[in-house]
Amino acid sequence: MTIRLITAILILTLGLSAQVKFKVGSLGTKEEQNASAAGPADLVAQLSFKDENGNGILENRERATVTVKIVNKGIGNAENLKVSITDDSKTPDRAIYMDRPKTVDLIPPKKEATLVFNILAGKGVKTGVRKFVITGEEKNQYDLETAYLELSTQEFEPPKLNFSGIEISERGEGLYAKRYDGLLEKGERVQVKVAVQNIGLAKANAVKYAVKTTSPNIVLDANEGEIGDIRSGELKEFSFILSPTPRFNGTGDLPVFLTLEDAEKDGVLSDWQLPIQLDQKPAQPKVLAVEAKQSQQRTVTVIKTGPKNTAGDFVDIQDVRPGKTRNPNAVAVVIGVERYSRIVSAPYAANDAEIMKRYFENRFGIDPSRILFYTNEQVNGIFFKKMFDPEKGELRDLIGSRAAETDVYVFYSGHGIPNKSADQTFLFPADGDIRFLEDYGYPIASFYENLNRLNTRSVTVILDACFSGASRGSGMYKEENLIAAKGIKLKVTKPWTAYKNFTVINSSSGEETSLGNDQTETGLFTYYFTAGLRGEADKDKDGEITLGELKAYVETNMIPHSKRISGQQTPEFYGDPDRVLVRY
Repeated sequence: MTIRLITAILILTLGLSAQVKFKVGSLGTKEEQNASAAGPADLVAQLSFKDENGNGILENRERATVTVKIVNKGIGNAENLKVSITDDSKTPDRAIYMDRPKTVDLIPPKKEATLVFNILAGKGVKTGVRKFVITGEEKNQYDLETAYLELSTQEFEPPKLNFSGIEISERGEGLYAKRYDGLLEKGERVQVKVAVQNIGLAKANAVKYAVKTTSPNIVLDANEGEIGDIRSGELKEFSFILSPTPRFNGTGDLPVFLTLEDAEKDGVLSDWQLPIQLDQKPAQPKVLAVEAKQSQQRTVTVIKTGPKNTAGDFVDIQDVRPGKTRNPNAVAVVIGVERYSRIVSAPYAANDAEIMKRYFENRFGIDPSRILFYTNEQVNGIFFKKMFDPEKGELRDLIGSRAAETDVYVFYSGHGIPNKSADQTFLFPADGDIRFLEDYGYPIASFYENLNRLNTRSVTVILDACFSGASRGSGMYKEENLIAAKGIKLKVTKPWTAYKNFTVINSSSGEETSLGNDQTETGLFTYYFTAGLRGEADKDKDGEITLGELKAYVETNMIPHSKRISGQQTPEFYGDPDRVLVRY
C-alpha cells in the first residue's frame, strides 16, 4: 500500500470522527440538566499525554493520545461544547495527524466529561518541539479555558548493528579440542560466542543472525537463529559451532561471515568477516559508547494551563503543615547544590533542599536550630570532610555528648559522580574540578563510614542524586555526560548494609539517571517523596506514614513518570518497612 493511499485513508478516518457528537460524563438529574438559567458554566481542562512506548516523545510512525478532562466548576450547564486541538507551532508539521474537533452536548455543574484525541506521527515527522493549543467553544459563550501542550517529536534515527567481539570455548558437550589452550586448530570443534551491539539510537527489533562460510572445508552448526530485541547501546550474545577440517589450508581470517538483520531491515550488518584465525587468540570484545545526537529530543511533554487549572493533578508540596511528630533530639543536615562552577548544573537541587528543610521541621518535628542548611556556593572545597568528620566535624559538634539519644537525618540533592573505573562514587562540591575527582569528591564509602562512627541512635540518609555519570535531565534541561562513561555498570557495594539502625533512600538505582520535574521545579524523586510525606503515601489513612508505605507510593507514581521523561528511574529504600517516619 503506498504512502499516499495510507495518508488518504488516515485523513478520511479522522474526518469521519468529527461527525460524531459525544455525550460524555455524568449528566445528573433533570433538575441539573435544566439549570442553565441559574448561572454561568466555568470550564477548565486537565490534560494528559500518552505515547505507545511511554517515553513522552512522539516518534516517527508512533501513535499517541491526548486526554482532555473537562470540569465544569460553575453553577450553570455547559452546552454544545466544541473542543479542538490544533498545532500552534510557527511551522506546523504536516506529518503529524490528529483528530478533528469533538463535541460534548452537556456538562452539568460540578460534573466532568473526558475526550480522547488521537495523534499519529508519520514517517516524515521532523525533530522539534511542537506546540498545541486546546480550546473549547460553548453555546452560551462560557468557553473552555485555553490549555497548551508542548510535545517533543523525533525524526527517524535508525538502529545500527555492530560486531563487538568473539570468544572461543573448547569445553562442553559435543566439543573437541586437541589442546585446551584457547587456540583454534584444524580438526577441533569449538563453540564461538559472538557479542553484537546496537550503536544506533533506535531499538533493533527481532534481530536475526546467520553465520556462513565460503569454504567447503569449514563445518558450521547452530549458525542461524534469533537474538531478539536490542536496545540502543545494548550488548547481546549468541553462539555457533565451528570446525575447520584438516583439509583447510587458508591463512589469515577464516572465510566465516556474519549477517545481522532486524525486523524492519533498518540496521542490517551484511557479510561481516569474523576475526577468527587458526592458532590465534581473538581480541577482547569492544563496547562502544552510544551518544545521542544533538538533534535527538529528550524533552518531556509540558502542559501549560490557565491559573484555575490543576493539570496533571500535582500535589502542592509547598503546603506542608506541622504534623504530630516531635523529635527534640534529632539533627539534620540539608544540602542542595544546583550551581556548579566547572560542570553543568543540577536543575532544582537548591529548591529540593529548601523544601526538605521545611519537611524536616514540619513533618519530622526537628527543631530549626538543629538543622544545618547549605546550598550552592556554600558547599565548596573540603565542605563534606568538615561536615562529616566523626571527630571534629560540624555535625559531630551539633550532636554533642548525647549521641546515643540522637537521630541523624541527611538530605543531599546534586551531582553524584563515579570514577571512570566505576569502583568508587563521590558527592561533589560546587567548585569541584572533574579532572581531579578523587581530590575534590567525597567518597560515598567514607560518607557512610563516618556517619556510622558518630555512634548515634539512628541514621537516615536521603539522596536525590545518581551515580550514572550523567547530569540531571528534565523536560527543559538536556541530560549531559559528566565523565566519559555515562551509563556505566557500577562495581561499588552498598556500604550502609553493614551498619545497624541505618535507613537509606536513594532516588535511583545502579546506572540510572535521577531526573528533574519541571512542573514542580524539583527533583522528580523529591517531588514524590515529599508528596508522600504530606499524606499521599498514607494508604490506610491512619495518620502515620511508614517507610514501606512511602516506598510503595514513590515507586508506583515516580517510575511511570520517569519513563515519560528519559527512561526508568527506580528508587531504592533500605531499612525497616514498618518504621513510622512521620505522624500527622
